[in-house]
Amino acid sequence: MKFSPILAGLSLAATLFLPAAPAAPAPPAPKAAAARPPFEDGGYYYLSSRFTGEEKVLSAVKAGQVAKAELAAKRDKKASANQSWKVTPLGNGYYRLTTKALGDGYSVDVVSDDPEKDQIQLVKTEDVSGQAWKITEEKDGYFRLTTQFKGPSLSLDVCNEGDKSKMVGLIRSNDSSGQFWMFRKASGGKK
Repeated sequence: MKFSPILAGLSLAATLFLPAAPAAPAPPAPKAAAARPPFEDGGYYYLSSRFTGEEKVLSAVKAGQVAKAELAAKRDKKASANQSWKVTPLGNGYYRLTTKALGDGYSVDVVSDDPEKDQIQLVKTEDVSGQAWKITEEKDGYFRLTTQFKGPSLSLDVCNEGDKSKMVGLIRSNDSSGQFWMFRKASGGKK
């Protein structure tokens, strides 16, 4: 079989003038792993807000049959059990908050009596959405705390009203510094 110069010219012309096949698309960049909160399962932590600084920490205060969470005037250098918070994973990005003093039998829950703000207290641990806390990373090592029950529209915040300045509760989510919480490892670590 003889090779024809005309066919060779057509083949060369087709190579020079036909557009090249499009390149295969580049594979998508791997997604960065979601940031994981800095707590270990079973560890204890001090919780402080950006608004009040790290010397004022969340503390469990028991008065009679009711235990509530409020800000202690000063962090107890002896790692007070009332100020040491255990963060236990519940699944689906939610956590349970308990104290070393009251143990796993009492969890932080929402007292729901106002659609704009809610108080929190420690009550007997149950499988309820008010005790399931979403801990969302914000910036500079701080986190926002919301509940499954109230959703992302209400965040744990520090009351900024004179004699109520020790109180904490769920307030409409915004960018106020009282809604940004830092978790610092409490001395004594695990139980």
